[in-house]
Amino acid sequence: MRIVARVAAVLGYVTVVCVLLAWLFWTLLVVWGRTDTTYVADEPEAWQRRLAGAGIAVGRVSLIAGVVLVAAVVLAVVAARRDREGWMSLGIVIGLFSLVVLLNAGLTWASFVSRVNAALASFQEYGTSTPPRFEPPTRHDARVEIDRMVRESLDAVVDPWDAEGHRLAIGDVPVTSSPCHADRYFGDVTQYADLALRTADPNAASDILAAWDEAGYDDDRDGQDAVRYSDLLPIKRMTLHDTTATDGFVRLHIESQCSKDED
Repeated sequence: MRIVARVAAVLGYVTVVCVLLAWLFWTLLVVWGRTDTTYVADEPEAWQRRLAGAGIAVGRVSLIAGVVLVAAVVLAVVAARRDREGWMSLGIVIGLFSLVVLLNAGLTWASFVSRVNAALASFQEYGTSTPPRFEPPTRHDARVEIDRMVRESLDAVVDPWDAEGHRLAIGDVPVTSSPCHADRYFGDVTQYADLALRTADPNAASDILAAWDEAGYDDDRDGQDAVRYSDLLPIKRMTLHDTTATDGFVRLHIESQCSKDED
């Protein structure tokens, strides 16, 4: 009879552990899957349903795990007082599994909140409209934009001169190209323009940057250099290095998006 009782106890423990493992994997797989809060344009109602479903799923798992953890602690304490090592071990095992589930639910909730904030930002920015998508420019479009922004930069400066003392014009700024291999977009070449102008205008750099701001480029910095960039316009990045205080030069490096052949 003792052998039968021990076998039954072992089978009971194994069954409980298997159930706990299944529960743990369920929370790891199902709960994480239910927290998809990605905002999809033109589907605000479906998005709201996903938000509600994700919150309910995480909250439900947390509640169940909390109740089981309390019950496991009570079981372990009572079994320890009555010298029931088997039941005490079972309570400890159940408690540990419940604690792991609670930790996973907590991490899931933190990720859920982060995703919701990102989705809300997207919703506030685009509403029910489709967010703009990048289309690689053609070589012609990229070159036209480079020429336009070089002209805007020169027009923003009073009396721009080159290193030899000649007045700068757009035709004096060479445009080069090299093959590119974009990670997300297939294109052929990236085009570059380097412009070094000398001027007595102390506001040359700020006036050039203002022209790029007006053209719709975003601002950034790279160390001592000012940067204007875009993820959507034909020019990817413009870096401005201002040394007018030392040698009177303002240097611009312009880089286009990876551009494709005309269709």
